[in-house]
Amino acid sequence: MMTFLRLHIFDESPHPIMKPLLGAESLRRLAWSVYYLDATIDGGNYGFTAIPDGAFTISLPCDEKPFLQHVPTTKEYMLPTIPPPLQSDLGLAGYLLRAMYARQILAGLHSRIQRDLVPVSSIFEFVKQAETEALQLLGTLPFDMLYNRTNFHIHKSQQPLFLHLHVIRNTCSRHIALLKMLTTSYALDHFDIPTCRRQLIEDASALSGFFAQALDHGTVLDPQLAMHAYNGLESELSGRQR
Repeated sequence: MMTFLRLHIFDESPHPIMKPLLGAESLRRLAWSVYYLDATIDGGNYGFTAIPDGAFTISLPCDEKPFLQHVPTTKEYMLPTIPPPLQSDLGLAGYLLRAMYARQILAGLHSRIQRDLVPVSSIFEFVKQAETEALQLLGTLPFDMLYNRTNFHIHKSQQPLFLHLHVIRNTCSRHIALLKMLTTSYALDHFDIPTCRRQLIEDASALSGFFAQALDHGTVLDPQLAMHAYNGLESELSGRQR
């Protein structure tokens, strides 16, 4: 229904779309919610998504405050511009979507390599390209949204979303390490594997810190985060064994 109504591309229209009771920003949020659910359900497996890569051309959701106050905002899209805008109106949800897209890039490539859909001679280039694209998406997060105890309390009203954002970012970091380690299965030695193993352990330890702080403060957790917690534990154990 979302794609039937063309909510994922309505910014392309030169004429404002009039929908009863719903403004343009509300429609964007509805469309991006469908995208996020689809990206969650496919588990990062290549070929399982119902939404093709690049199908969404609408701008990312803005911060909650201007949205609730019906204040006009500057538009930003999934792919960050270089140089970045002087003033950003993106909120936690926008950066969560960018983190999820980075995860899709990394996990999708991992799935393609495992299924022998990438020529062995091209694996190194594909991994480097995926890492570069993911880091460009993740690197746009502003200082006041980085994970630390201060920002955890600053975003008290949005702690579940704040935590979810950083769990997905942590997952991306682990995916980069796992991608590089996967190349050893193809007799490729372009990456420093011991460093990748240490990164897995550090990311898993950081992830446990996220959940420990959330539990200490009674933060409501998305059930989907349980999968990331399990994967983080699995990564730490496998990293130590290797």
